[in-house]
Amino acid sequence: MRLMDFEAQRDKMECRRCGSTSLESYKPNNGNHVGVRCTACGCKDPIEQGVWWLAQDGSREHLRKSKHNVAEVWQRWGNHCAFCGKSGSLCERLGISRQAQHVYPIMFGGAEDGPVIPICARCQEMTRPLLLETRSISDALAELDVKPKANGLFSDRR
Repeated sequence: MRLMDFEAQRDKMECRRCGSTSLESYKPNNGNHVGVRCTACGCKDPIEQGVWWLAQDGSREHLRKSKHNVAEVWQRWGNHCAFCGKSGSLCERLGISRQAQHVYPIMFGGAEDGPVIPICARCQEMTRPLLLETRSISDALAELDVKPKANGLFSDRR
């Protein structure tokens, strides 16, 4: 779902968890993405299981809907978040959605059909800025590797 579609339909939508129509879009502090949450129960995936982020115009951020069966991923891994250890039932009780995250992130060349691990929405929100930092550092190092050769600072003369 796109952000503009959500905004146009939000008054007719109900939270899948509590049935409230008090849904809002929000931007987390740690990224350039927009999510939907229910102001009544705090659920961060109120419109459809597996949809956490809304597509924005021109955005190429993560896929907005998982291609993996999240329930199966959690079951396969013992029904616990691979990062914090919260059980699926505790996540449900706290209103934290369950997700699946690629072991080798797509942003670093991981395959869409690559292995995934269970992760709760809170841990997923915390890993995003770390992944962006890693990508930024990798890009900066790659640029440093190229600059000396391009500037002629190092040569093969002996």
